[in-house]
Amino acid sequence: MKVFVDQTFFGEFASQSQAQAVLAQSEIAPERVRFEARTNEARRLCAEHITIHYPEWKQLNLLRAGTKAQKDQMTAFIDACRAWSNAEKPNPADLAAIQP
Repeated sequence: MKVFVDQTFFGEFASQSQAQAVLAQSEIAPERVRFEARTNEARRLCAEHITIHYPEWKQLNLLRAGTKAQKDQMTAFIDACRAWSNAEKPNPADLAAIQP
């Protein structure tokens, strides 16, 4: 996870929680901080976000017996998450804003 403060590279951390712990010690205001997920990390975060809202059993049930509107809503949500993970500089805060 890359961390930037006021658009300046601050450091690279194993996780966002690790970065936040270091930032808390340095008393940097959260609005000055931007996180960028690495590709593998972005994909992992994306998969977790999807399964929070649509666990695999729910995805399968909707694909099998859901209405067109339910399938379309799930598909749009998953596509938005995937687009986020494929972005050049995915920001975890932007992923949290993606909701079904």
